[in-house]
Amino acid sequence: MAVAIATGIIELDKKLKSQIPNSEVIYYRRYLLTKLDYDTVIISPLLQGAVKLENMMFELRARNKRDIFLLADDIDEKQKLVKFLISLGIYDILAGEVAETDILHVLNNPRSYADIAKIHLRVLGAEDTKPVYKPQAQPPDQEKEEMRQGKETA
Repeated sequence: MAVAIATGIIELDKKLKSQIPNSEVIYYRRYLLTKLDYDTVIISPLLQGAVKLENMMFELRARNKRDIFLLADDIDEKQKLVKFLISLGIYDILAGEVAETDILHVLNNPRSYADIAKIHLRVLGAEDTKPVYKPQAQPPDQEKEEMRQGKETA
């Protein structure tokens, strides 16, 4: 697996490069889109460049690249961006301050939609959903016995 490290945070990029085999640090957004021999991109909005962030993320996903996105902010402060990322199928989103160990964990354990479903509801402004199916209350023991024997209850 080839990994492009493009966070725009030089110290973090160096630490990640030393811990991820077959990785390369990328310093500019446009170069990231021209160099395509990687499978995964570790990226943040702090990466420099004239290419608009949303355009870059769309292009990466359209080329089937896995993206680990470092939000560099709280989810509530970047709701529009988080909605956009999820709509692209980017589920490896890390918010706030993250350590390289957090990034390495996600790199080795990709997230699924189930992992971020509650965050998706939150950024959409939806309330937590309630279960669609609610099991019926268990009948009292006598009714259970009558049902087992095939008798009708009043």
